Amino acid sequence: MQNILRQNHDIFTWAHSDMKGIHPSIASHRLNVFSTVIPVRQKIRRFHPNRQKVIQNEIDKLPESGFIREVAYPDWLANVVVVPKKEGKWRVCVDYTNLNNACPKDSFPLPRIDQIVDYTSGQGMLSFLDAFAGYHQIPMSSDDEEKTAFITPHDLYCYKVMPFGLKNAGTTYQRLMTKIFKPLIGHTVECWQISGIYGQPKGNRSQPESSQGSHGNTPPRNKKELQRLTGKLVALGHFIAHFTDELRPFFLAIQKAGAHGWTDSCQNAFENIKHCLMQPPILSSLIPNEKLYMYLAVSEWAISVVLFRCPSPKKQKPIYYVSRALADPLRNILHKPDLTGRMLQWAIELSEFGIEFQPRLSMKGQVMADFMLEYSRRPSQHHESRKQEWWTLRVDGASRSSGSGIGLLLQSPTGEHLEQAIRLGFSASNNEVEYEAILSGLDLTLALSVSKLRIYNDSQLVVRHVQKEYEAKDARMARYLAKVRNTLQQFTEWTIEKIKRADNRRADALAGIVASPPPSAGPSHPLPHAGGPPSIPPGSSPQPNQPGGPHSPPSGG
Repeated sequence: MQNILRQNHDIFTWAHSDMKGIHPSIASHRLNVFSTVIPVRQKIRRFHPNRQKVIQNEIDKLPESGFIREVAYPDWLANVVVVPKKEGKWRVCVDYTNLNNACPKDSFPLPRIDQIVDYTSGQGMLSFLDAFAGYHQIPMSSDDEEKTAFITPHDLYCYKVMPFGLKNAGTTYQRLMTKIFKPLIGHTVECWQISGIYGQPKGNRSQPESSQGSHGNTPPRNKKELQRLTGKLVALGHFIAHFTDELRPFFLAIQKAGAHGWTDSCQNAFENIKHCLMQPPILSSLIPNEKLYMYLAVSEWAISVVLFRCPSPKKQKPIYYVSRALADPLRNILHKPDLTGRMLQWAIELSEFGIEFQPRLSMKGQVMADFMLEYSRRPSQHHESRKQEWWTLRVDGASRSSGSGIGLLLQSPTGEHLEQAIRLGFSASNNEVEYEAILSGLDLTLALSVSKLRIYNDSQLVVRHVQKEYEAKDARMARYLAKVRNTLQQFTEWTIEKIKRADNRRADALAGIVASPPPSAGPSHPLPHAGGPPSIPPGSSPQPNQPGGPHSPPSGG
């Protein structure tokens, strides 16, 4: 590397005088000021003598490089501003606020930072190059030079090259880079300006050092600062599971009264997000033709997704966390009691994309476990106290000639709903699927660290078994019952009640969807399928279905 640099030392810039710049025929910056706007001449600002010295030292460097020239009687006039740098030095800028307001926005498409970071992810070696005063290598249009005039304590100047702070300056620079490196972009070169993301061979993660600027200890003082903070956090949203749920208190505060709506829930959400950014996950990169997995969770306010890959059976690597707020019409649809037909129609629409639906069989994968544990937490609530509150679980099973399925509807103490439909990969009787539904629901609640649980089921036989009012005479049912009771011992408190089938329609609909065959007309579509064995290994003959179904009490008690 050192030899390469020595052989090509002439292409590097060591001083401002070495910069030859870009020829105007290749690129130049135009302001396109609105013809109806009246020029603004700002009054000169007063500075401390120390800052006047800093300004003079910086200005003296520019004429030698040919960046500025003296100007007389300009129509537009702006003040210089002295801004502190991180390393303790000072940066001299020009306040072009009035001039920028008089210029239209350039709609040249800028690159999406998240996509460019994905392109660099997984590379064994990355070379980062920074242009030396890159903006100053682009000339200003001769008609617009004097519009960039600025005032100093000693003279008036205007820029001959594109300065920092002008509207659309970044767009002009990106257009030039795209034009120069067009044959290489996407193959060996990417051009962008970025901070806050750290790339490494294993994947990408948010950079804690750069993230500190977006989450200081001081709360926003007004609505504009709150919006600015929210925008910075949104840029890092794909590193945080259920990000929209986490950020909901911010959105409510903006809608109400800006910073005046800053509440304890906002502060709690703020602390949670800071904690996530200081311990960021490493996001993996995509591998062509590799099978991907997606887990979906729906809360009252948002839909959240984690996309991950499995390089080995016991290893999961997240690729993206995606979260989207629910609008009122979509939220009403998702909470509608009967959606069997609509869900089947959506499944048919999704079938063209080669998506295979599978249930979550276990919580062993760290990515899945973290995602589910995040789902049980809301920013405005304390997680530890919520685990001590009562959760509600409604379960139902469906056994048909086309297959068997179970439906779960879990409700948290604060009203969030988690729904799950699982197609069983084995034949089962009506009573067996009811037990499988209860066991799957118990596994789900235990994974969420629930301690108090109310269970509702419309099978009188199974409920009375668990309540010890009926005796399980069949050997296989007795084994199911023993496993349910052993699992219930892991809860601090629990109850189980029989409810009417009409009160359990949602769980029944979920079970019916996965137990039903695909429609005879139209393209086929995949359904959730559990390929694992039953909870109770076959060791005795299944209990035959009674004439009245699983809801009829057994004869003889």
